[in-house]
Amino acid sequence: MRHQYFWGFAKFLLLAFCLIVQPAFSSASNVEPVDYEDLKKMLPTKFAGFKQTDNHGGRKSMFGLRISQAEATYEGKKEGRIEISIIDYGSVKGIAGKAVGAWMSAEIDNESDDGYEKTTEFKGYKAFEKYSFKDKKGTLSVIIAERFLVDVDGNGVDMSDIKKGMSGVNLKKLKSLKSYGISK
Repeated sequence: MRHQYFWGFAKFLLLAFCLIVQPAFSSASNVEPVDYEDLKKMLPTKFAGFKQTDNHGGRKSMFGLRISQAEATYEGKKEGRIEISIIDYGSVKGIAGKAVGAWMSAEIDNESDDGYEKTTEFKGYKAFEKYSFKDKKGTLSVIIAERFLVDVDGNGVDMSDIKKGMSGVNLKKLKSLKSYGISK
């Protein structure tokens, strides 16, 4: 799970850099992210034979930018493991949609004997899916309302298990929070 923190923070730093060079910096910082305790409540406690074994969250702030993040780890009856994270880019809302979600306007469809990566849709939301057949390792990422990034990473599991994990997150509830914390 620690690698999730590293990559989450790396994404945060990338967005912070984009904002430093972005002229809309001052208007972007008027959004308060959803509290990480509320994001943690949106993570499933169990799904399809997987049970939550760890749940944590936090808030990060840098250069006047604020994000919140909730993560959980799940283990199944077999050796498989799934990690789910929800990140609210809050104060970098519009730029997050552009920087992290650049693939939303792209069409990716690559396949080999070992696996595939592609842009797709998941429950009506643009998504990115990547899977290795050999390693039984994959990722499904969805951006909601150009503000929330939901990542489901699985190791030792099938892509169907990863999709079941994503189905356990209330994506409609996240979408309903798109205007949360925006000061007028």
